[in-house]
Amino acid sequence: MSSAKFIRSNILITGLSLLSVGINFVSQIVLAYFFGATEERDSYFLAITAPTYFTTLFTGSVTVMFLPFLIELKKRRSEEELENFISSVLLLCFASLTLIALLGFLFSEKIVHLIAPGFNQTQLNATVELFNILIFTLVFQSLASFIAVFHHVESKFLLPAISPIMIPITALIVVLLFHSVGIKSLAIGTLTGSVISAILLLPFVFRYSKKIRISTSKKANADVITLFSNALPLFFSGAIYRSTTIVERVIASNLPPGGVSYLGYGNQIYLLLATIASGSIVTTFYPLMSDAWISENKVDFNNAFNRGITLILIITLPIAAILIAMREQVIAILFERGAFDHVATHAVANTMALLMGAFIFGSLGNIVVKVFYIANRTITISLIAIAEVGIYIVVGYILSLKYTYLGLAFTLTLSTGFTIVASLAFLLQWKFVRITGLFVDTVKLLLSAMFCGLVAHTFYQATNVLPEWIATFLSGVLAIMVYIILIFFVLKISDASVIIKTVKGMLQSKEV
Repeated sequence: MSSAKFIRSNILITGLSLLSVGINFVSQIVLAYFFGATEERDSYFLAITAPTYFTTLFTGSVTVMFLPFLIELKKRRSEEELENFISSVLLLCFASLTLIALLGFLFSEKIVHLIAPGFNQTQLNATVELFNILIFTLVFQSLASFIAVFHHVESKFLLPAISPIMIPITALIVVLLFHSVGIKSLAIGTLTGSVISAILLLPFVFRYSKKIRISTSKKANADVITLFSNALPLFFSGAIYRSTTIVERVIASNLPPGGVSYLGYGNQIYLLLATIASGSIVTTFYPLMSDAWISENKVDFNNAFNRGITLILIITLPIAAILIAMREQVIAILFERGAFDHVATHAVANTMALLMGAFIFGSLGNIVVKVFYIANRTITISLIAIAEVGIYIVVGYILSLKYTYLGLAFTLTLSTGFTIVASLAFLLQWKFVRITGLFVDTVKLLLSAMFCGLVAHTFYQATNVLPEWIATFLSGVLAIMVYIILIFFVLKISDASVIIKTVKGMLQSKEV
């Protein structure tokens, strides 16, 4: 892929990510208006926990391993052998996911009791009802992420970027039309959107396989077994290290009403931000890194890795700094209306601020952890992540006793930070990556972001006579402008200069 095409793809995905974030924010604003941080909202956050958990397990194991595996198979298998493999693996994935969803439906009461031990009987009954709807989202959301790989391998990023947007759009429409039935409308809308999201991507698969069936080809079946064998360690270890949300919900269910919702809103904000900060970068860099690794091109691999890390830092650091500096103003503007009162604003604002470290580390992890997958060092990263969960459980429980939901939020930042530091230590020891110059750029970016946050806070204090949303908007814009000047023209971050040159080349290019 040429530099111009690469940048165009990145800009396209980033633009769609921005659209997705905008739609999700609108959705959260509407949901906050109707449901606030009430017991009803607590029930929804608990009900969606297990489906999201299993979807993440599938995506973080089978889907992640499938991309480099498919790239390799395309190079060494015939079209017929590739078609047989794809047909078998799709059918097996669908059957497995459906079985998990059905088991979840049958044992919903026991699962909810395990996740929400602190809920009273009324809350438990409401949570079970929501869970029985939401459990089936794991089938369609997991399949959508898996099918998106076919698009990514062909450098087709448009539909995979649009597909997830259908979930909040559909959920929002259903809530607006049927909010009188309560938060059940949100569960129905989320499931409907998940189905639409998967169907939107499905036709592209038939370019590879015209019929979905179990193949009798020995090579195809051997490839399926190899894929799942590589993914199983990630899946089972992921069942442990991705359980932080489960642990958080179990502990938070014992907190006063609203505690689950405060953490839920905070987590959703930082995950939405992570989507825009790293989603497009990972989507475009992961295939490049996989291809360079398979081709044994260490220079291109290391360049892609370092550039991905730097770009993520360029985006995440100022966002975190501004949101910490103006946390209450931002949350008040977004959510404080209807059922979402000032108490909820204060709680969610502080939760979000403490989660900004997790936002930065989690965004970086989307690139760093991929190296372990590409190099098939899945056992090592699994052990690191299991240690992360151990830290979260012990430290989170201790801090929650005194600081309740804030203690859990801060613990997430600590545990994700540990994973990044430990992962980089192993990659450097194995000499898989070189980060010469990256440390200096990171320090420059950190200082620039801190100054950016200071500018936002100072300017807001000087203009607080204006309406709050205007003062907040102007403060954020000024802070970003100062940050851009610092990194592009004063401190001259290396990859920032590359961005300018590449964009100029793209604009001058006559390629379509």
